[in-house]
Amino acid sequence: MTLHRQGEALRNRSTPKVSVIVPAFNACRTIRETLGSALGQTYGNLEVIVIDDGSTDNTSKIIQEVASGDGRVRVIQQLNAGVAAARNTGILQSAGDFIAPLDADDLWHPSCIEKRMAVLLTGDDNMCGVYAGSRLINKDGYVISSQPIFTFEGHIFSHLLCLNIIGNGSSLLMRKEAVLAVGGYESWLRTAGAEGCEDSLLQFRLASKYRFGCVPEYLVGYMKRPDSMSSDIFQMFDSMQRVFEQAEMIAPSLLKPLARLRGAETQFVKGYHMLKRGRALKAIELIIRAHIIDARCGITGGTFIAERRIQSSRAKKGRRTKSGNISLRQFRDYDPKEDVHSWIGYLPRRRLAWIATNDRHIGSLQSPDQERVVCQSD
Repeated sequence: MTLHRQGEALRNRSTPKVSVIVPAFNACRTIRETLGSALGQTYGNLEVIVIDDGSTDNTSKIIQEVASGDGRVRVIQQLNAGVAAARNTGILQSAGDFIAPLDADDLWHPSCIEKRMAVLLTGDDNMCGVYAGSRLINKDGYVISSQPIFTFEGHIFSHLLCLNIIGNGSSLLMRKEAVLAVGGYESWLRTAGAEGCEDSLLQFRLASKYRFGCVPEYLVGYMKRPDSMSSDIFQMFDSMQRVFEQAEMIAPSLLKPLARLRGAETQFVKGYHMLKRGRALKAIELIIRAHIIDARCGITGGTFIAERRIQSSRAKKGRRTKSGNISLRQFRDYDPKEDVHSWIGYLPRRRLAWIATNDRHIGSLQSPDQERVVCQSD
């Protein structure tokens, strides 16, 4: 063994192993670059488990080529069962004590694992995971927009009810023990025809029992594709509504009305989008049903729609140069601390602030001395 390899072995023994879990289904266009970002991490002690979830394109060939060139990559092939089942397969086969999910079309900054692990290892056993900021990227890896970083640490259940502060499944690094304790990812959402928000459901379950940390830097490139699962907005609304129903079941009594309101709001916004597409009867049915669940949903749902328009306008404006052309750069060309997006215009922030001031009433789930709230702004 060379001195270099001896040194690497010693470093690996002194740092816990992280298992990167990559579910892949017909991901031949993006999987090579995604795996490259995982294997290019500055954190040394890791394994990359790729679950080929019944792909029918060249995905299998590509991941086998990558695996043959790097011994840290393991390939598992299975019949198509959906992203939740694929992730669970990878977790059960993993050797690490820490789990880092990475979608087959997302990218990581080289320091993504190292920085999240640094925060997680400074916490106690009640800290189950650490998340980071994300930039939206297109199919070619160019940054579309930088999402605002809402940094909430500690018990974040109430904040998750108000806003998707973690962002996406590739953002969160978790203790394997905690993931298994809450049952992993739920594949029944796929069975119910509501696949898409498995990450959110797992996050709610973890947040009901554990604390979270955050790295306030852009370490994740989250791809938006017109053919992705998240592009089916009606399926995503169905999925999110079911997640809020589950969140209401496990929420403390004082937060159950908020979970119910978010479920009603999801139905209202789905009805709005159906109305835009000319499906008036179904839209009216959904909007009436939403108001029966919670009469406030029209106000909060309307606010949500207005926020999205503001965000879209800001994103387009931020990408234009003085000449009026769209200015795009590759995700890898950005510094993680560069261009931190202002949260101004994101009205849920007011709702989050109200919840934060009332956390003292939620007993063991939330407590001011256990939580630190930081907002990044320009």
